[in-house]
Amino acid sequence: YEGVYLKLPSTPAEIGEAWGELDNISSDDASTKIVEAISNVYTLNGIKSKTVGDGQHGTARWASKKEIQQTYKHVPFKPEAWRKGKELPKDQGIILGCAGKKNEVTALVDTDDVHTLMIGASGVGKTAFFLYPNLEYACATGMSFLCTDVKGDLFRNYGAIAKDHYGYNISVIDLRSPTRSDGNNMLHLVNRYMDIYRKEPENLSAKAKAEKYAKIISKTIINSTGDSANYGQNAFFYARYMKYLERAACGLFSVQCSAAAETRP
Repeated sequence: YEGVYLKLPSTPAEIGEAWGELDNISSDDASTKIVEAISNVYTLNGIKSKTVGDGQHGTARWASKKEIQQTYKHVPFKPEAWRKGKELPKDQGIILGCAGKKNEVTALVDTDDVHTLMIGASGVGKTAFFLYPNLEYACATGMSFLCTDVKGDLFRNYGAIAKDHYGYNISVIDLRSPTRSDGNNMLHLVNRYMDIYRKEPENLSAKAKAEKYAKIISKTIINSTGDSANYGQNAFFYARYMKYLERAACGLFSVQCSAAAETRP
């Protein structure tokens, strides 16, 4: 047969041109035949009678009650009892929802190692109904956590609660007014174990720990990025600098202790 070959899928204009060429070949409809048609175009005829089909529109859906029961831990939310040290929960995680009526709330806790993103417009309750309950739950289960607190509301509202009711040590880093931040003495552990060693010279374990922490301090100062690949030919000098700082950290404390002991009556 003479024929016209049309690649599928094709536009309506291309299909019309193909039929026009067929008419030029033969005006007899009986002799015009479509020998074969192959296409990778899917139609809606194969969609089964399901709410979301077979996934062609996505598979996301709301979880069923059974799935919620199996996925999340159901923990009675009792902050009044928790602050008194009673009925403290043991399952650490993130509260993603709740069930029940007022004063009988059950928290839905995701105990997996996951990341959570909360998105909401201003005033919908992101802080009051999501962040505060999670801070309370973190304190009750004994989790350590770091909060970004631009306005200072979290520290004012929950800093005292975490400290007074749950025994937390609260530290503040104020990037706007650094002098108002809580300090950190890098020599604290060096001083602690050197003090023990001076009182008990036979306690070599304390001396070793003091030297270990002095070494960590020296590496932190000299190699703040943690990458020593850029030292190149100066690697020897960097190693010597760190060794000097180690000796200074331990030796300076010893000198200070000796001087203090000499001045005592």
